[in-house]
Amino acid sequence: MIDRSRSLHATAALAVAMLAACSGKPQDATPQPPAAQAAPAPAAKVEAIASAPRVRGVVEAREGFFTACGETTRRRITRIGDGVADAVKTLDAKGEAPRFVIAEGRLSGHDGVELDALELAGTDAWTCESRLDGIAYAARGAQGEWSVEATASATTLVAAPGAAPLVVPYVAPRMERTAPPSEGPVAITIERVPCEEPLTGSVYGWKATVVHGGRTLVGCAWHGDLRR
Repeated sequence: MIDRSRSLHATAALAVAMLAACSGKPQDATPQPPAAQAAPAPAAKVEAIASAPRVRGVVEAREGFFTACGETTRRRITRIGDGVADAVKTLDAKGEAPRFVIAEGRLSGHDGVELDALELAGTDAWTCESRLDGIAYAARGAQGEWSVEATASATTLVAAPGAAPLVVPYVAPRMERTAPPSEGPVAITIERVPCEEPLTGSVYGWKATVVHGGRTLVGCAWHGDLRR
C-alpha cells in the first residue's frame, strides 16, 4: 500500500510539472510590484507658484460687470476680493479707465465671474493683447527702470534701460523672507503686499525684491498662469 501511494504521488507531481511546462509560466517568477508602488516621477522644474486659475479682463466695479478677454458680453461680478476692489478704487480715484485686471478667480456659469486675490490692475499699460501667456511671474521697478520675467525655462533680468539682459535658468522666488534665498546670480523675493508702480500707475498684488551684483532692486510683481 505504501509503495502504491508513493507511486500515485509521483505520477501526480509529474503531471503538474508537465502542465507548468506547457503553460510557459515559470513557477518561481518574482511577483511584480503594483503600479502604485512604482518610484515617483521627478518633480517638475517649475514649482506650482501659480496653482490657482487666473482670469483677466476689464472690470467695471461700480456697475458690477466684468468683460473677460476673448469675450464680448459682460459678466456679473458675483464675488470680488478686497485686493481687487481696493486696486480698482485707487484707479477710479485718479479718473482712469478702463481697469484691466488679472486676478485669481474663475468664470462661473454663462454670465458670472469671481475675482479673488489681485495680481495686477492697470489702465492703458495693460490690455488683453499684452504678452501675458507663458509667464510664471514678472516684476518691474521704477527706480532704475529694471524688469524681470520668468518663464518655465529661463529668468531674464534687465537691470537698467539699455543694459544687456541677463538670462539664467528659471529662478524660483522665495515667497516670504523666512525662506532661504535663491541660489545663483539672482535672488528674488515676492511678498503678498499691494504695490503701486509710478511709471504706469498700475497696482500690483505683490512686492518684489531682487538682489543681483551687490544691488538690491525693489518693485512690484505679478504671477501668470503657465497652463494657458
